[in-house]
Amino acid sequence: SPADVDAALTEFGMAVGPLTMSDIAGIDISYLIRKEKGLVSDQKTGAWGKNRTADLRYSDLVDNLHVVTGRVGQKTGRGLYDYDPKVGRGRRPIPSPEVAEFIAAHRALRGLAGGAPPNGEDVVRRTLYGLVNLGFRVLEEGIAAQPSDVDVVYVNGYGWPVWRGGPMYWAEHEVGLGKLLAGLEELNRKCPGSDYFAPSDLLRGCVREGLGVEEYCRKHGTGKKTISKL
Repeated sequence: SPADVDAALTEFGMAVGPLTMSDIAGIDISYLIRKEKGLVSDQKTGAWGKNRTADLRYSDLVDNLHVVTGRVGQKTGRGLYDYDPKVGRGRRPIPSPEVAEFIAAHRALRGLAGGAPPNGEDVVRRTLYGLVNLGFRVLEEGIAAQPSDVDVVYVNGYGWPVWRGGPMYWAEHEVGLGKLLAGLEELNRKCPGSDYFAPSDLLRGCVREGLGVEEYCRKHGTGKKTISKL
C-alpha cells in the first residue's frame, strides 16, 4: 500500500514518504508531464505512448488511478491518500479504501495477486538501490567528479537523512558495495527488459578491486572512457 512504502522510507530517515510527496506535488501534474513525454498509454486502446519503449520500466498504476477516479492529490483531498480538512488541516495522509481496491484490481489484472507484500527492508532496497546505481552512472559518465558531489546534492536538495551521509556514502559504509552489487543483479533478473537495475561498470570495478568509491575514482578517474578501459 502507499502507506507501507512511505512508512519504510520515513523510518529510513526521509522527512516525507515519496507517495505523500507525489500527492503534495499533484499526481495530475506528474501525469501531464509523462503524457507530454509520450509515455502514457491510451485509455481506450491500451496502446503505449509513442516514446515508451520495451526497455523502459514503467507502471500505468498512477496514470490509470488519476484518469479513472479523478484523483489529483492533496489539493482536492483525494490522491494516493485521502485528506480530511479536520485532520491535520487537510494535510495528513489517510489510507484510502478506494485506492486500496484500485491497487488490488490492478495487481489482479496483471497476475500479481497473492503472495506476501514486501517488508520495509525490501521497499528500501527496491527504491534506493536503483537510485544509488544512477549515482554510480553519474560518476561513470563524468557528470560528477567524486561521490561526495552526489551526496551533497541529495542531502541538501532532496531531504536525504544527514546522518546517513548521502546515498553514495550509505551504499559503501552501511550497505556494502558487494551486497549492493548482488542486490542489483537480483533485481535486474526480476525486471527483464529494463536496464534500470543493471549494475554500473564503476560499481563492478570497485567490487572487483576491493576499493571504496572515492578511492577507486582517485585511482582511475571518472568518465565513461576511463571506466570502460578497465
